[in-house]
Amino acid sequence: MNKPSLRGARTLIIANFTASLFATSMLTASPALALDAVDFFNAMQAQAEAKGSKVTFGSLEAMGSDGARATGITIDNPKDKSSMMIGEMTLSGAEQMGEKAFAFDSLEASDITINTVSKRDDAPVAVRIGSISATGFNYPEVADRKLPLWPFEIDTGEITGVSITNAGKEGVTLNLPSMAVSGLKQHGENSFDLASLTIEPATGSFTASTGGSGEISIGAFSLSDFSLFGLGAYSIGNGHFDGMSLKGTTDQDQAFDFQMGAIDVAGLFSPDFSEGKEFSMPDGEMSATIGPMQLGIDGKQLMTFAGGKSNGRYDSATQVYSGEGTLDGLYINVMEFPVKPEQRKGLEQFAALGYDSVTLNGEFAGSWNVAEGTLDMTKYRLSADDMAAFDMAVSLGGYTIELGRQLQKISQAMNGAEDDETRQALSFQMLAAMSALTVREIRLTLEDDSLTGRVLEMQAAKAGQKKEDLVAAAPFMIGAMMGPLEIPEFASALSAAVGSFMSNPGKLTLSAKPGAPVSVAEIMGLGAAVKAGSVKPSEVIERFNVAVEAN
Repeated sequence: MNKPSLRGARTLIIANFTASLFATSMLTASPALALDAVDFFNAMQAQAEAKGSKVTFGSLEAMGSDGARATGITIDNPKDKSSMMIGEMTLSGAEQMGEKAFAFDSLEASDITINTVSKRDDAPVAVRIGSISATGFNYPEVADRKLPLWPFEIDTGEITGVSITNAGKEGVTLNLPSMAVSGLKQHGENSFDLASLTIEPATGSFTASTGGSGEISIGAFSLSDFSLFGLGAYSIGNGHFDGMSLKGTTDQDQAFDFQMGAIDVAGLFSPDFSEGKEFSMPDGEMSATIGPMQLGIDGKQLMTFAGGKSNGRYDSATQVYSGEGTLDGLYINVMEFPVKPEQRKGLEQFAALGYDSVTLNGEFAGSWNVAEGTLDMTKYRLSADDMAAFDMAVSLGGYTIELGRQLQKISQAMNGAEDDETRQALSFQMLAAMSALTVREIRLTLEDDSLTGRVLEMQAAKAGQKKEDLVAAAPFMIGAMMGPLEIPEFASALSAAVGSFMSNPGKLTLSAKPGAPVSVAEIMGLGAAVKAGSVKPSEVIERFNVAVEAN
Protein backbone atom coordinates (compact mmCIF):
# COMPACT_ATOMS: atom_id res chain seq x y z
CA MET A 1 0.00 0.00 0.00
CA ASN A 2 1.81 3.09 -1.23
CA LYS A 3 0.58 6.39 0.14
CA PRO A 4 0.00 9.17 -2.39
CA SER A 5 2.67 11.87 -2.49
CA LEU A 6 1.23 15.36 -2.03
CA ARG A 7 4.66 16.78 -2.69
CA GLY A 8 4.79 14.96 -6.02
CA ALA A 9 1.30 16.17 -6.89
CA ARG A 10 2.16 19.80 -6.16
CA THR A 11 5.39 19.53 -8.14
CA LEU A 12 3.55 18.04 -11.12
CA ILE A 13 0.87 20.74 -11.06
CA ILE A 14 3.27 23.65 -10.69
CA ALA A 15 5.93 22.39 -13.10
CA ASN A 16 3.56 21.59 -15.97
CA PHE A 17 1.29 24.58 -15.52
CA THR A 18 3.89 27.27 -14.99
CA ALA A 19 6.37 25.96 -17.53
CA SER A 20 3.74 26.12 -20.25
CA LEU A 21 2.52 29.60 -19.28
CA PHE A 22 5.70 31.56 -18.78
CA ALA A 23 8.37 29.77 -20.84
CA THR A 24 9.62 32.77 -22.79
CA SER A 25 12.87 34.65 -23.15
CA MET A 26 11.74 36.50 -26.27
CA LEU A 27 10.71 39.74 -24.55
CA THR A 28 12.85 42.73 -25.42
CA ALA A 29 14.64 44.71 -22.71
CA SER A 30 12.38 47.44 -21.33
CA PRO A 31 12.19 47.58 -17.50
CA ALA A 32 8.87 48.22 -15.75
CA LEU A 33 6.84 48.95 -18.88
CA ALA A 34 3.27 47.90 -19.62
CA LEU A 35 3.31 44.69 -21.65
CA ASP A 36 0.85 43.61 -24.31
CA ALA A 37 -0.32 40.34 -22.79
CA VAL A 38 -1.46 39.07 -26.21
CA ASP A 39 2.14 39.35 -27.34
CA PHE A 40 3.11 37.36 -24.27
CA PHE A 41 0.81 34.50 -25.30
CA ASN A 42 2.22 34.57 -28.82
CA ALA A 43 5.80 34.61 -27.49
CA MET A 44 4.96 31.70 -25.20
CA GLN A 45 3.65 29.75 -28.17
CA ALA A 46 6.78 30.44 -30.23
CA GLN A 47 9.14 29.54 -27.40
CA ALA A 48 7.33 26.27 -26.60
CA GLU A 49 7.21 25.21 -30.24
CA ALA A 50 10.91 26.00 -30.64
CA LYS A 51 11.52 23.32 -28.00
CA GLY A 52 9.37 20.69 -29.69
CA SER A 53 5.96 21.32 -28.12
CA LYS A 54 2.82 22.34 -29.99
CA VAL A 55 0.60 25.12 -28.64
CA THR A 56 -2.81 26.12 -30.00
CA PHE A 57 -5.48 28.60 -28.88
CA GLY A 58 -9.22 28.41 -29.42
CA SER A 59 -9.36 32.20 -29.08
CA LEU A 60 -7.04 35.00 -28.01
CA GLU A 61 -8.06 38.60 -27.29
CA ALA A 62 -6.71 41.68 -25.58
CA MET A 63 -8.32 43.03 -22.41
CA GLY A 64 -7.33 46.66 -22.02
CA SER A 65 -3.75 47.79 -22.54
CA ASP A 66 -2.08 45.25 -20.24
CA GLY A 67 -4.37 42.21 -20.14
CA ALA A 68 -5.41 39.28 -22.29
CA ARG A 69 -7.79 36.35 -22.33
CA ALA A 70 -7.15 32.99 -24.01
CA THR A 71 -9.51 30.02 -24.30
CA GLY A 72 -9.15 26.46 -25.48
CA ILE A 73 -5.38 26.31 -24.89
CA THR A 74 -3.70 22.97 -25.71
CA ILE A 75 -0.03 22.17 -25.18
CA ASP A 76 1.40 18.85 -26.41
CA ASN A 77 4.94 17.70 -25.62
CA PRO A 78 5.79 14.44 -27.44
CA LYS A 79 9.20 14.19 -25.75
CA ASP A 80 7.82 13.40 -22.31
CA LYS A 81 4.42 12.14 -23.48
CA SER A 82 2.61 14.96 -21.71
CA SER A 83 -0.19 17.30 -22.67
CA MET A 84 -2.11 20.14 -21.07
CA MET A 85 -5.50 21.66 -21.80
CA ILE A 86 -6.69 24.94 -20.27
CA GLY A 87 -10.29 26.00 -20.71
CA GLU A 88 -9.67 29.69 -20.04
CA MET A 89 -6.83 31.88 -18.80
CA THR A 90 -6.81 35.60 -18.04
CA LEU A 91 -3.85 37.87 -17.31
CA SER A 92 -3.99 41.44 -16.05
CA GLY A 93 -1.54 44.16 -15.10
CA ALA A 94 1.30 42.74 -17.20
CA GLU A 95 4.65 44.52 -16.84
CA GLN A 96 8.01 43.88 -18.42
CA MET A 97 10.66 44.05 -15.68
CA GLY A 98 13.77 43.28 -17.74
CA GLU A 99 15.00 41.43 -20.78
CA LYS A 100 13.83 38.10 -19.38
CA ALA A 101 11.75 39.22 -16.41
CA PHE A 102 8.09 40.19 -16.14
CA ALA A 103 5.20 40.36 -13.71
CA PHE A 104 1.39 40.16 -13.59
CA ASP A 105 -0.94 41.74 -11.08
CA SER A 106 -3.19 38.71 -11.35
CA LEU A 107 -3.52 35.40 -13.14
CA GLU A 108 -6.68 33.31 -13.44
CA ALA A 109 -7.05 29.92 -15.12
CA SER A 110 -9.80 27.32 -15.08
CA ASP A 111 -10.70 23.85 -16.37
CA ILE A 112 -7.14 22.53 -16.53
CA THR A 113 -6.21 18.95 -17.43
CA ILE A 114 -2.65 17.58 -17.42
CA ASN A 115 -1.94 14.15 -18.88
CA THR A 116 1.43 12.47 -18.47
CA VAL A 117 2.92 9.05 -17.63
CA SER A 118 4.51 7.66 -14.48
CA LYS A 119 8.30 7.30 -14.58
CA ARG A 120 8.02 4.12 -12.50
CA ASP A 121 5.82 1.99 -14.77
CA ASP A 122 4.81 4.23 -17.69
CA ALA A 123 1.22 4.20 -16.42
CA PRO A 124 -1.12 7.09 -17.34
CA VAL A 125 -1.32 9.93 -14.84
CA ALA A 126 -4.04 12.60 -15.04
CA VAL A 127 -4.28 15.81 -13.04
CA ARG A 128 -7.43 17.90 -13.20
CA ILE A 129 -7.72 21.37 -11.67
CA GLY A 130 -10.85 23.42 -11.31
CA SER A 131 -9.11 26.78 -11.01
CA ILE A 132 -5.80 28.50 -10.34
CA SER A 133 -5.45 32.08 -9.19
CA ALA A 134 -2.45 34.16 -8.22
CA THR A 135 -1.68 37.77 -7.34
CA GLY A 136 1.68 39.49 -7.54
CA PHE A 137 3.14 36.89 -9.91
CA ASN A 138 6.79 37.70 -10.70
CA TYR A 139 9.14 36.01 -13.13
CA PRO A 140 12.57 37.25 -11.96
CA GLU A 141 15.78 37.60 -13.94
CA VAL A 142 17.97 34.49 -13.56
CA ALA A 143 21.46 34.26 -15.03
CA ASP A 144 21.34 30.57 -15.89
CA ARG A 145 17.74 29.39 -16.00
CA LYS A 146 17.75 25.61 -16.47
CA LEU A 147 13.96 25.33 -16.56
CA PRO A 148 11.88 27.65 -18.73
CA LEU A 149 9.75 28.91 -15.83
CA TRP A 150 11.31 28.08 -12.51
CA PRO A 151 12.00 30.00 -10.35
CA PHE A 152 9.03 32.36 -9.92
CA GLU A 153 7.47 34.39 -7.09
CA ILE A 154 3.90 35.07 -5.96
CA ASP A 155 2.28 37.12 -3.23
CA THR A 156 -0.77 34.84 -2.94
CA GLY A 157 -1.98 31.80 -4.85
CA GLU A 158 -4.77 29.25 -4.66
CA ILE A 159 -5.54 26.02 -6.47
CA THR A 160 -9.02 24.51 -6.11
CA GLY A 161 -10.77 21.35 -7.22
CA VAL A 162 -7.71 19.16 -7.75
CA SER A 163 -7.95 15.47 -8.61
CA ILE A 164 -4.96 13.22 -9.31
CA THR A 165 -5.25 9.76 -10.83
CA ASN A 166 -2.44 7.28 -11.35
CA ALA A 167 -3.77 4.30 -13.31
CA GLY A 168 -0.79 2.01 -12.64
CA LYS A 169 -0.67 -1.28 -10.77
CA GLU A 170 -0.11 0.72 -7.60
CA GLY A 171 -2.91 3.11 -8.50
CA VAL A 172 -3.94 6.19 -6.54
CA THR A 173 -6.82 8.60 -6.90
CA LEU A 174 -6.66 11.73 -4.75
CA ASN A 175 -9.07 14.65 -4.43
CA LEU A 176 -7.84 17.90 -2.88
CA PRO A 177 -10.46 20.65 -2.44
CA SER A 178 -8.01 23.53 -2.04
CA MET A 179 -4.35 24.50 -1.64
CA ALA A 180 -3.22 28.05 -0.80
CA VAL A 181 0.23 29.64 -0.83
CA SER A 182 1.50 33.04 0.28
CA GLY A 183 4.82 34.84 0.21
CA LEU A 184 6.79 32.64 -2.17
CA LYS A 185 10.13 34.41 -2.71
CA GLN A 186 12.98 32.97 -4.75
CA HIS A 187 16.71 33.12 -4.04
CA GLY A 188 17.95 30.85 -6.80
CA GLU A 189 17.27 27.71 -8.81
CA ASN A 190 16.36 25.58 -5.78
CA SER A 191 16.25 28.12 -2.95
CA PHE A 192 13.16 29.92 -1.76
CA ASP A 193 11.19 31.23 1.22
CA LEU A 194 7.54 30.41 1.79
CA ALA A 195 5.44 32.41 4.24
CA SER A 196 2.63 29.86 4.38
CA LEU A 197 1.13 26.80 2.74
CA THR A 198 -2.23 25.29 3.64
CA ILE A 199 -3.89 22.20 2.18
CA GLU A 200 -7.46 21.28 3.07
CA PRO A 201 -8.38 17.68 4.00
CA ALA A 202 -8.25 15.30 1.05
CA THR A 203 -9.87 11.99 0.19
CA GLY A 204 -9.06 9.25 -2.29
CA SER A 205 -8.56 5.59 -2.99
CA PHE A 206 -5.69 3.23 -3.80
CA THR A 207 -4.90 -0.20 -5.18
CA ALA A 208 -1.74 -2.11 -4.26
CA SER A 209 0.29 -4.22 -6.68
CA THR A 210 -0.28 -7.20 -4.33
CA GLY A 211 -4.04 -6.91 -4.77
CA GLY A 212 -5.15 -4.89 -1.75
CA SER A 213 -7.26 -1.75 -2.11
CA GLY A 214 -8.95 0.85 0.04
CA GLU A 215 -9.94 4.41 0.81
CA ILE A 216 -7.69 7.26 1.93
CA SER A 217 -8.52 10.19 4.21
CA ILE A 218 -5.77 12.79 4.60
CA GLY A 219 -6.06 15.53 7.20
CA ALA A 220 -5.35 19.21 6.77
CA PHE A 221 -1.73 20.32 6.38
CA SER A 222 -0.16 23.68 7.18
CA LEU A 223 3.35 25.07 6.98
CA SER A 224 4.70 28.50 7.91
CA ASP A 225 8.04 30.27 7.63
CA PHE A 226 9.59 27.58 5.46
CA SER A 227 12.93 28.05 3.67
CA LEU A 228 14.80 25.74 1.34
CA PHE A 229 18.43 26.57 0.67
CA GLY A 230 21.67 24.84 -0.23
CA LEU A 231 22.29 21.11 -0.38
CA GLY A 232 19.51 19.46 1.65
CA ALA A 233 19.25 22.55 3.84
CA TYR A 234 15.93 23.80 5.18
CA SER A 235 14.26 25.57 8.07
CA ILE A 236 10.67 25.32 9.29
CA GLY A 237 9.00 27.76 11.61
CA ASN A 238 5.93 25.61 12.28
CA GLY A 239 4.27 22.67 10.59
CA HIS A 240 1.11 20.70 11.38
CA PHE A 241 -0.46 17.63 9.80
CA ASP A 242 -3.82 16.39 11.08
CA GLY A 243 -2.98 12.75 10.31
CA MET A 244 -4.52 10.22 7.97
CA SER A 245 -6.41 6.95 7.73
CA LEU A 246 -6.42 4.00 5.35
CA LYS A 247 -9.32 1.56 5.23
CA GLY A 248 -9.77 -1.35 2.86
CA THR A 249 -8.94 -4.99 2.24
CA THR A 250 -5.63 -6.83 1.98
CA ASP A 251 -4.61 -9.16 -0.84
CA GLN A 252 -6.08 -11.95 1.33
CA ASP A 253 -9.48 -10.21 1.53
CA GLN A 254 -9.01 -9.19 5.14
CA ALA A 255 -10.50 -5.89 6.22
CA PHE A 256 -7.93 -3.47 7.62
CA ASP A 257 -8.08 -0.07 9.30
CA PHE A 258 -4.97 2.10 9.82
CA GLN A 259 -5.12 5.39 11.71
CA MET A 260 -2.26 7.87 12.15
CA GLY A 261 -2.46 10.83 14.53
CA ALA A 262 -1.27 14.38 14.15
CA ILE A 263 2.33 15.47 13.51
CA ASP A 264 3.71 18.81 14.71
CA VAL A 265 7.12 20.36 14.14
CA ALA A 266 8.62 23.66 15.25
CA GLY A 267 11.97 25.33 14.70
CA LEU A 268 13.40 22.51 12.59
CA PHE A 269 16.66 23.32 10.83
CA SER A 270 19.04 21.41 8.58
CA PRO A 271 22.37 23.15 7.82
CA ASP A 272 23.77 23.86 4.37
CA PHE A 273 26.57 21.43 3.52
CA SER A 274 27.17 22.85 0.03
CA GLU A 275 30.76 23.24 -1.12
CA GLY A 276 32.18 26.64 -0.23
CA LYS A 277 29.36 27.48 2.18
CA GLU A 278 30.17 28.39 5.75
CA PHE A 279 28.48 26.04 8.20
CA SER A 280 25.95 27.77 10.43
CA MET A 281 23.00 26.86 12.62
CA PRO A 282 20.68 29.09 14.66
CA ASP A 283 20.42 28.93 18.42
CA GLY A 284 17.03 27.81 19.65
CA GLU A 285 14.81 24.84 20.31
CA MET A 286 13.76 22.35 17.64
CA SER A 287 10.92 19.94 18.30
CA ALA A 288 8.78 17.29 16.63
CA THR A 289 5.93 15.18 17.93
CA ILE A 290 4.01 12.36 16.31
CA GLY A 291 0.59 11.31 17.55
CA PRO A 292 -0.85 7.85 18.21
CA MET A 293 -1.27 5.16 15.56
CA GLN A 294 -3.24 1.95 15.34
CA LEU A 295 -3.76 -0.91 12.93
CA GLY A 296 -6.59 -3.42 12.96
CA ILE A 297 -7.32 -6.39 10.71
CA ASP A 298 -10.68 -8.17 10.65
CA GLY A 299 -11.72 -6.33 13.81
CA LYS A 300 -8.62 -7.37 15.79
CA GLN A 301 -6.21 -4.77 17.17
CA LEU A 302 -2.80 -5.72 15.77
CA MET A 303 -0.76 -2.63 16.58
CA THR A 304 -1.03 0.55 18.60
CA PHE A 305 1.51 3.29 19.13
CA ALA A 306 1.18 5.90 21.88
CA GLY A 307 3.37 8.47 20.12
CA GLY A 308 6.82 9.94 20.03
CA LYS A 309 8.67 13.21 20.43
CA SER A 310 12.10 14.70 19.91
CA ASN A 311 13.83 17.89 20.97
CA GLY A 312 17.09 19.41 19.83
CA ARG A 313 19.08 22.59 20.26
CA TYR A 314 22.27 24.19 19.02
CA ASP A 315 24.60 26.31 21.13
CA SER A 316 26.62 28.58 18.86
CA ALA A 317 28.95 29.53 21.73
CA THR A 318 30.15 25.94 22.19
CA GLN A 319 29.28 24.77 18.64
CA VAL A 320 27.48 21.75 20.07
CA TYR A 321 24.18 20.34 18.82
CA SER A 322 22.36 18.09 21.30
CA GLY A 323 19.07 16.26 21.18
CA GLU A 324 16.90 13.56 22.69
CA GLY A 325 13.76 11.69 21.79
CA THR A 326 11.33 8.97 22.84
CA LEU A 327 9.09 6.40 21.20
CA ASP A 328 6.33 5.32 23.55
CA GLY A 329 4.15 2.25 23.78
CA LEU A 330 4.52 0.44 20.46
CA TYR A 331 2.21 -2.53 21.13
CA ILE A 332 2.27 -5.47 18.68
CA ASN A 333 -0.24 -8.28 19.01
CA VAL A 334 2.21 -10.87 17.72
CA MET A 335 0.00 -13.94 17.86
CA GLU A 336 -2.77 -12.27 15.85
CA PHE A 337 -0.54 -11.08 13.01
CA PRO A 338 -1.25 -12.96 9.76
CA VAL A 339 1.85 -14.96 8.80
CA LYS A 340 2.78 -17.51 6.18
CA PRO A 341 2.75 -21.21 7.19
CA GLU A 342 6.56 -21.40 7.28
CA GLN A 343 6.60 -18.59 9.87
CA ARG A 344 4.30 -20.37 12.32
CA LYS A 345 7.19 -22.10 14.07
CA GLY A 346 8.58 -18.79 15.24
CA LEU A 347 5.22 -17.82 16.67
CA GLU A 348 4.98 -21.15 18.50
CA GLN A 349 8.34 -20.55 20.16
CA PHE A 350 7.24 -17.05 21.12
CA ALA A 351 4.10 -18.46 22.72
CA ALA A 352 6.11 -21.19 24.49
CA LEU A 353 8.02 -18.44 26.30
CA GLY A 354 4.70 -17.23 27.72
CA TYR A 355 4.15 -14.26 25.42
CA ASP A 356 1.36 -13.33 23.04
CA SER A 357 2.30 -9.70 22.44
CA VAL A 358 5.15 -7.24 22.90
CA THR A 359 5.24 -3.58 23.96
CA LEU A 360 8.31 -1.60 22.90
CA ASN A 361 9.65 1.74 24.11
CA GLY A 362 12.64 3.73 22.92
CA GLU A 363 14.86 6.46 24.35
CA PHE A 364 17.55 8.27 22.38
CA ALA A 365 20.04 11.01 23.19
CA GLY A 366 23.18 12.34 21.58
CA SER A 367 25.28 15.31 20.62
CA TRP A 368 27.56 16.58 17.84
CA ASN A 369 30.49 18.82 18.67
CA VAL A 370 30.96 20.61 15.36
CA ALA A 371 34.30 22.19 16.32
CA GLU A 372 35.87 18.90 17.44
CA GLY A 373 34.10 16.65 14.96
CA THR A 374 32.93 14.25 17.69
CA LEU A 375 29.59 12.49 17.53
CA ASP A 376 28.33 10.97 20.78
CA MET A 377 25.26 8.77 20.97
CA THR A 378 24.92 8.67 24.74
CA LYS A 379 21.72 6.63 24.75
CA TYR A 380 20.08 4.25 22.31
CA ARG A 381 17.74 2.21 24.43
CA LEU A 382 15.06 -0.16 23.19
CA SER A 383 13.05 -1.97 25.84
CA ALA A 384 10.35 -4.63 25.64
CA ASP A 385 8.03 -4.83 28.63
CA ASP A 386 8.45 -8.04 30.67
CA MET A 387 11.28 -9.13 28.34
CA ALA A 388 14.53 -7.19 28.23
CA ALA A 389 16.15 -3.90 27.28
CA PHE A 390 19.06 -3.25 24.95
CA ASP A 391 21.14 -0.13 25.51
CA MET A 392 23.97 1.12 23.32
CA ALA A 393 26.32 4.10 23.61
CA VAL A 394 28.86 5.05 20.93
CA SER A 395 31.42 7.84 20.70
CA LEU A 396 32.84 8.61 17.26
CA GLY A 397 35.47 11.03 16.02
CA GLY A 398 36.11 12.46 12.58
CA TYR A 399 32.53 13.58 11.92
CA THR A 400 33.68 16.89 10.49
CA ILE A 401 31.80 19.43 8.40
CA GLU A 402 33.73 18.19 5.36
CA LEU A 403 32.57 14.61 5.99
CA GLY A 404 29.04 15.92 6.43
CA ARG A 405 29.33 17.58 3.01
CA GLN A 406 30.49 14.34 1.41
CA LEU A 407 27.72 12.25 2.97
CA GLN A 408 25.03 14.79 2.09
CA LYS A 409 26.23 14.98 -1.51
CA ILE A 410 26.26 11.19 -1.89
CA SER A 411 22.87 10.88 -0.19
CA GLN A 412 21.36 13.42 -2.59
CA ALA A 413 22.77 11.50 -5.55
CA MET A 414 21.36 8.22 -4.20
CA ASN A 415 17.91 9.78 -3.85
CA GLY A 416 18.02 10.84 -7.48
CA ALA A 417 19.50 7.60 -8.87
CA GLU A 418 17.22 5.77 -11.29
CA ASP A 419 18.89 2.34 -11.38
CA ASP A 420 20.22 -0.18 -8.84
CA GLU A 421 23.72 -0.19 -10.33
CA THR A 422 24.14 3.54 -9.71
CA ARG A 423 22.74 3.26 -6.19
CA GLN A 424 25.12 0.40 -5.39
CA ALA A 425 28.11 2.38 -6.65
CA LEU A 426 27.07 5.35 -4.54
CA SER A 427 26.63 3.13 -1.46
CA PHE A 428 30.26 2.05 -1.84
CA GLN A 429 31.24 5.71 -2.04
CA MET A 430 29.37 6.38 1.19
CA LEU A 431 31.06 3.44 2.89
CA ALA A 432 34.45 4.73 1.74
CA ALA A 433 33.68 8.20 3.09
CA MET A 434 32.55 6.80 6.45
CA SER A 435 35.75 4.78 6.79
CA ALA A 436 37.42 8.01 7.92
CA LEU A 437 35.36 7.96 11.14
CA THR A 438 37.13 6.85 14.30
CA VAL A 439 35.68 4.80 17.14
CA ARG A 440 36.44 6.28 20.56
CA GLU A 441 34.22 4.11 22.73
CA ILE A 442 31.41 1.54 22.45
CA ARG A 443 29.22 0.16 25.21
CA LEU A 444 26.53 -2.52 24.79
CA THR A 445 24.25 -3.46 27.68
CA LEU A 446 21.60 -6.16 27.97
CA GLU A 447 19.22 -5.64 30.88
CA ASP A 448 16.96 -8.55 31.77
CA ASP A 449 13.26 -8.26 32.57
CA SER A 450 12.29 -11.98 32.83
CA LEU A 451 13.27 -13.04 29.28
CA THR A 452 16.52 -14.72 30.40
CA GLY A 453 14.77 -16.95 32.92
CA ARG A 454 12.09 -17.95 30.41
CA VAL A 455 14.70 -18.89 27.79
CA LEU A 456 16.70 -20.91 30.32
CA GLU A 457 13.59 -22.78 31.43
CA MET A 458 12.70 -23.61 27.81
CA GLN A 459 16.21 -24.80 26.90
CA ALA A 460 16.54 -26.86 30.06
CA ALA A 461 13.21 -28.56 29.35
CA LYS A 462 14.30 -29.39 25.80
CA ALA A 463 17.55 -30.90 27.13
CA GLY A 464 15.79 -32.80 29.92
CA GLN A 465 17.69 -30.85 32.60
CA LYS A 466 16.96 -28.49 35.40
CA LYS A 467 17.55 -24.78 34.82
CA GLU A 468 20.14 -24.74 37.65
CA ASP A 469 22.17 -27.45 35.90
CA LEU A 470 22.17 -25.46 32.64
CA VAL A 471 23.29 -22.30 34.45
CA ALA A 472 26.10 -24.17 36.22
CA ALA A 473 27.39 -25.66 32.97
CA ALA A 474 27.25 -22.43 30.94
CA PRO A 475 30.66 -20.96 32.05
CA PHE A 476 32.46 -24.18 31.17
CA MET A 477 30.75 -24.35 27.77
CA ILE A 478 31.74 -20.76 26.97
CA GLY A 479 35.33 -21.41 28.05
CA ALA A 480 35.52 -24.49 25.83
CA MET A 481 34.10 -22.66 22.80
CA MET A 482 36.57 -19.79 23.19
CA GLY A 483 39.58 -21.99 23.81
CA PRO A 484 40.74 -22.07 20.14
CA LEU A 485 40.81 -18.24 20.05
CA GLU A 486 43.72 -18.19 22.52
CA ILE A 487 42.37 -15.34 24.66
CA PRO A 488 42.37 -17.01 28.10
CA GLU A 489 42.02 -13.86 30.21
CA PHE A 490 39.07 -12.49 28.25
CA ALA A 491 37.49 -15.95 27.98
CA SER A 492 37.69 -16.30 31.77
CA ALA A 493 36.14 -12.84 32.30
CA LEU A 494 33.36 -13.57 29.80
CA SER A 495 32.59 -16.96 31.34
CA ALA A 496 32.39 -15.47 34.82
CA ALA A 497 30.19 -12.54 33.68
CA VAL A 498 27.77 -14.73 31.73
CA GLY A 499 27.60 -17.20 34.61
CA SER A 500 26.81 -14.42 37.05
CA PHE A 501 24.19 -12.94 34.70
CA MET A 502 22.46 -16.28 34.18
CA SER A 503 22.47 -17.09 37.91
CA ASN A 504 21.00 -13.73 38.85
CA PRO A 505 19.79 -11.93 35.70
CA GLY A 506 20.40 -8.20 35.82
CA LYS A 507 22.76 -6.38 33.45
CA LEU A 508 25.43 -7.75 31.12
CA THR A 509 27.73 -5.09 29.63
CA LEU A 510 30.35 -5.37 26.90
CA SER A 511 32.56 -2.33 26.37
CA ALA A 512 35.44 -1.30 24.14
CA LYS A 513 37.55 1.78 24.86
CA PRO A 514 40.80 1.80 22.90
CA GLY A 515 43.70 3.85 24.21
CA ALA A 516 43.62 5.83 20.96
CA PRO A 517 40.69 6.15 18.54
CA VAL A 518 40.51 3.45 15.84
CA SER A 519 39.35 4.33 12.34
CA VAL A 520 36.55 2.40 10.66
CA ALA A 521 39.01 1.58 7.88
CA GLU A 522 41.38 0.01 10.43
CA ILE A 523 38.52 -1.97 11.99
CA MET A 524 37.61 -3.43 8.60
CA GLY A 525 41.27 -4.22 8.00
CA LEU A 526 41.60 -5.97 11.36
CA GLY A 527 38.50 -8.05 10.64
CA ALA A 528 39.97 -9.22 7.34
CA ALA A 529 43.34 -9.92 8.99
CA VAL A 530 41.75 -12.05 11.74
CA LYS A 531 39.88 -14.03 9.11
CA ALA A 532 43.10 -14.51 7.15
CA GLY A 533 44.99 -15.56 10.29
CA SER A 534 47.59 -12.80 10.16
CA VAL A 535 46.22 -11.13 13.31
CA LYS A 536 45.31 -13.00 16.49
CA PRO A 537 41.98 -12.35 18.26
CA SER A 538 43.95 -11.56 21.42
CA GLU A 539 45.61 -8.64 19.58
CA VAL A 540 42.18 -7.23 18.70
CA ILE A 541 40.94 -7.62 22.29
CA GLU A 542 44.02 -5.78 23.52
CA ARG A 543 43.85 -3.08 20.81
CA PHE A 544 40.25 -2.21 21.70
CA ASN A 545 40.62 -2.76 25.46
CA VAL A 546 37.50 -4.96 25.46
CA ALA A 547 35.90 -5.67 28.84
CA VAL A 548 32.78 -7.51 30.03
CA GLU A 549 30.97 -7.34 33.33
CA ALA A 550 27.68 -8.45 34.85
CA ASN A 551 25.27 -6.98 37.39
